[in-house]
Amino acid sequence: MKHGLYSNNGYNFYENGYQKFLIVNSNQIYETLDYARTQAITYIVISYAHGYNLKSIDFVKDYPFIQGLHIVKDVNGMNIDAVHALSNLEYLYINRAPEQTLDLDVFPKLITLNFEWDKHVKNLSSCTFLKELTI
Repeated sequence: MKHGLYSNNGYNFYENGYQKFLIVNSNQIYETLDYARTQAITYIVISYAHGYNLKSIDFVKDYPFIQGLHIVKDVNGMNIDAVHALSNLEYLYINRAPEQTLDLDVFPKLITLNFEWDKHVKNLSSCTFLKELTI
C-alpha cells in the first residue's frame, strides 16, 4: 500500500499505510462520492487544505456507505453534526475539538478514534470495539 498523497483518475487520495482515503473537494462532492461508491472506497478525507471550503459536512448523510472519516478543520470551525448519520463508521479522525456535540454512542462499529478532547464529546465508554484511541 502506498503512503502519503497522490492522484489517480483525476481524484486525490491519501494513504496512511493501512487505509486508502479519497479526498473530497467541495467543488466535486457528488462526483467524488459517486466515484467512491463505484470503486468500493469507503474512507474519505475532508480538509480545507485539500479543497474543502464549506462550513458543514451535511452531504455525508447521503452516503451511508462511508466507514472512515478523516476531518481536518480550520481554525474557524466546521459543523460536523451530519457525522451522526454515519452509523457504520469504523474510523473517525477530527483534528480539532468539535463545536457541536459529538455523541459516540451512534458509532457502534468504531475501531479507530482520534480526536481532541472537549466537553462536547459524549459517551466514549460506549465505544466497546475500539482498538486504537488517540486523544
